[in-house]
This record gives sequence, C-alpha cells and structure tokens, in this order.
Amino acid sequence: TSPPRYRAFKLTGKRGDKIKVTVTSPNGDPVTWVTDASFRVIGYNDDASRTTLSSFIQVTLPANRVTTNKTYYVIFRDYFAQRGVPARFHCVIGRRLRKNCRCHSARAQNLR
Repeated sequence: TSPPRYRAFKLTGKRGDKIKVTVTSPNGDPVTWVTDASFRVIGYNDDASRTTLSSFIQVTLPANRVTTNKTYYVIFRDYFAQRGVPARFHCVIGRRLRKNCRCHSARAQNLR
C-alpha cells in the first residue's frame, strides 16, 4: 500500500490556548495546517524560514464553531507528495495553559 497523502493529530483545547507546532523531516518538505473541528484553517506554514524546509506554526486557539466541541487538528503532508517517495516526519506540539506548559511529541509515519 502507498503511504497516506495527509497525516494528522487530533488535540483538544480551549479558546485562548496558545500552541506551537513544529514538523520536521529528514527526507521531505512538510506543509502543515492547524484547523478547528470544522477544518477551518487557523494556521498554515510551508517553510519556517529561508534556511529550512521544516514547518512552524504558533497560534492562539479561537472558539470552535461547534461550541460543545473543543477538538482541533494538526494536519501535515509532504509538499512533493506526488513524487512517490514516502517521507518520514517528526511532529512536536506544545501547548501553553495558564502558567504551566504541557508538551506532546510523537512520531507520525504512515498514519491512516
């Protein structure tokens, strides 16, 4: 089977939470989005700077359109997904809540 075109992490949050997302790849060019539960784009990044292909997004979470749902998504893919070479990614999601910081790190590869 071929690797999925998009990969995603689901996270919960509330209005006003600040999150930072970094996606790196040793053999790809990550493009990253942060969306709300309705998949409305809150943040987007292709290249964090002129010197890196990594993605970096820092956003403050807005209220979701569905008020009972506090779900958000970090979605990413390889910019050159059509080239047929499966890229490996490393995604780090950090969230600042009040005075403490909770950080989550996970490797994503071929998620369905």
